[in-house]
Amino acid sequence: MDYTQFNCSICGSSLQNFKGKIKCFFCEKEFNTNWKCKNNHYICDDCRIAEPDEIIKIVCKNTSLKNPYKIANKIMSHQSFNNHGIEHHYLVAPVILAALKNNKIDIKNNINNRIIAGSIKKIKDIPYGVCGSRGDCGACVSAGAAMGIVLKSSYKKASERSKVLETTSKCLKKLADYGGIRCCKQSVYSAIETFFEIFSDVNNGIDFEKPICKFSNIIKICKKDECPYYEKN
Repeated sequence: MDYTQFNCSICGSSLQNFKGKIKCFFCEKEFNTNWKCKNNHYICDDCRIAEPDEIIKIVCKNTSLKNPYKIANKIMSHQSFNNHGIEHHYLVAPVILAALKNNKIDIKNNINNRIIAGSIKKIKDIPYGVCGSRGDCGACVSAGAAMGIVLKSSYKKASERSKVLETTSKCLKKLADYGGIRCCKQSVYSAIETFFEIFSDVNNGIDFEKPICKFSNIIKICKKDECPYYEKN
């Protein structure tokens, strides 16, 4: 087959005919392949057909990335992720937990691949568009869920419960202050950023490189200069 007639679903560049071994962009396992793109992207068959929750689990389990925004960007580049959609709700918590695991920050000795995968279930029932109809953006709730998992909180634990509520509420306030119509990418970055702002207050100096949106060129309603995560040329 001549693969040059196809484009890479990750970066959009044309594919190249290639024979050899290469790592899958998502699961990072090595495969024999007949193609790659000019930016050396390759996707194995299992990752290519994965649903959003599956690709989240695959990446969070296998990535060595420490920056949560880079983990999120990798996952959101998968073809199952729409420009906007409920998959962004349940992306945030596992990404945060994977970043903490990879940075070896686990204050309750509580983070493993099973916990990370299980965090998706806590958020998956939040419907599409609720940020505009009932004011509880799923990405913000997901950040709160991540804090709850990290602290092993419950409604009976006063200080931990307060920290979980603070995480979700501060994220919602941040999105409200940004204004404009919804952007799920902005919500993801804001939720992750808010979590680590609060988490760093108690756990000393976790400082990640500021998130930069990699999707503004494909989002028609992008707020551009009005968004703090917009990459200015």
